[in-house]
Amino acid sequence: MTRERDRYTRMTLRDQLEGLLDWIRGHRLLVIALLVAAIYVVTQLILPPPTVRPNDLRVGDCLFVRTASMSDLGSDAPIGDPALVGVSLLSGGADRAPCGASHGHEVSAVLELPAAPAAGQQAGLERDCAAAFEPYVGRALIASSYETFAVVPTAAQWDAGIHRAICLIARVDGQWMTHPARASGE
Repeated sequence: MTRERDRYTRMTLRDQLEGLLDWIRGHRLLVIALLVAAIYVVTQLILPPPTVRPNDLRVGDCLFVRTASMSDLGSDAPIGDPALVGVSLLSGGADRAPCGASHGHEVSAVLELPAAPAAGQQAGLERDCAAAFEPYVGRALIASSYETFAVVPTAAQWDAGIHRAICLIARVDGQWMTHPARASGE
C-alpha cells in the first residue's frame, strides 16, 4: 500500500525559489507597492518627527514641545512652563504630534501681527487667545480643564521673520493630553 505522501514528489529548494520568482514576475505591481509601503513604514520608524516652524503652524495642530524637564524646576508638570514652551516653540523646538495620542499643546488660534510686538501688547494677545478658546474647545475657559496662553515673538524673532502670535492650549494640571481638546467640551 502506497502512502498518499509518497505519491507526490517534494519540491527542492531550487524549485521553491523558482516558483516564488515566477509569482513575483506575475505580480510586479503588487510587489512594488509592498516594497514602497515597507520602505515608508521603516523610514517613519527611524526618522524623527518633523520639526514645526512657527510660521507653519495651523489651528488644530497638536504639538510636542521640547522644554527643560519641569521636575528640574520643582514642578510635577511634564509639559513645561508657558514661558519655556514659548521659547522652545519659537526657536523651532516643537514636533507635530497625532491629536489622538499623547501631546502637550494644541494650536487654538494663529494671530497675524501687523507690526513688531511692543511692550504691553502681550495682554491684548492673551485676551485674543481667551476669546478663541471657547469656540475651539466648546466650553468656557473659566470652567474648563484646559488653559490657554499666547506665544509672542521677541523683536529679534520678528526681525527673523516670525510675524505671528500662537495661541496654545494645555491641560490646567500640566499633564499630557491623550485626545484632542478641540470640540471636547472639557
